Amino acid sequence: MPLSTIFIALTLLSVGHQKEKGFTTEQYLKDFDVLWETIRDEYAYFDLHRADWTKARTVFRPKVQEVSHLGEFVMLLERLLDQLADPHTHLNSNTASSQRLVPSGALVWAVPDKEAAVVKSIRSFEVAKGLRTGDRILLINGQTASVAVKQRIGPASNGSDPAVRQYALMCLLAGKRDKAVEIRVARRGATPRDLILIPPDSNKAAKSPTQPLLVKVLPGNVGYIRFNNSLGVQETVLAFDRAIARLSATKGLVIDLRDTPGGGNTTIGRAILGHFVRKERPYQKHSDPGEFRATGIPRSWIELVSPRVPGYTKPVVALVGRWTASMG
Repeated sequence: MPLSTIFIALTLLSVGHQKEKGFTTEQYLKDFDVLWETIRDEYAYFDLHRADWTKARTVFRPKVQEVSHLGEFVMLLERLLDQLADPHTHLNSNTASSQRLVPSGALVWAVPDKEAAVVKSIRSFEVAKGLRTGDRILLINGQTASVAVKQRIGPASNGSDPAVRQYALMCLLAGKRDKAVEIRVARRGATPRDLILIPPDSNKAAKSPTQPLLVKVLPGNVGYIRFNNSLGVQETVLAFDRAIARLSATKGLVIDLRDTPGGGNTTIGRAILGHFVRKERPYQKHSDPGEFRATGIPRSWIELVSPRVPGYTKPVVALVGRWTASMG
């Protein structure tokens, strides 16, 4: 199991459009405990946001008794994981009313500012019409932005942590899969106005376009490679190999990572980086928090990147933004 990213797939969870099976409360409780214990033992980031995981169990486990069908159980587990305020940690199963993923499902990036939120970046001006950077979001779904954020933070989350408040705000702006997000926006010198922020269908924001990469040569013989949210798509490896071969005669290279909100995996990351090293180089350091918690003895190791052909030795510039996530 990855230690930095935990995607939970429990034995009972297969919602989709399949015919729902009947499960007992005891089965739901067993799955709840498997999830809670897995996070307790293996999760790597408790020291970042200091979620009270014991309190999370105390609050949410009794609610299993109220579950009448699988969809309700999924929603309960989503609320449990939400206490971590970590977009890496989510279920592989969901419902029509599940939270859209952050940042994949968010068209706007804003930051809390007193009672409001200030727009800092916009992913899609075509969809988020009427918004500009610098606009102040006064209301979200009829609530003052600050109140909405406070209520969005879970009972076992660390509400005093700015990162937790930021996560809550982004979840509000991404919204639920079956609902639009209504906001009231103020701009200097203009009357506040109401907008309906309608994110794309829950899956469209995270889907990759047909081609994993956009490859071209810019004026001045500079190569350009843009990832289409494809760092988790295995076809990206071959596409990048071909792109580097095609751009081998360029004077420099621009790698555009501004549309990678879905993150990716280390296999693809190593494959890409291998074109830019001449010998094995340290890539990232891993640690096993579960073993440390169990034994008190640290365990860590260094992962290496190995050279791959064709190599590229010209200057390289990487472009990043608010929708550069995780592996990006």
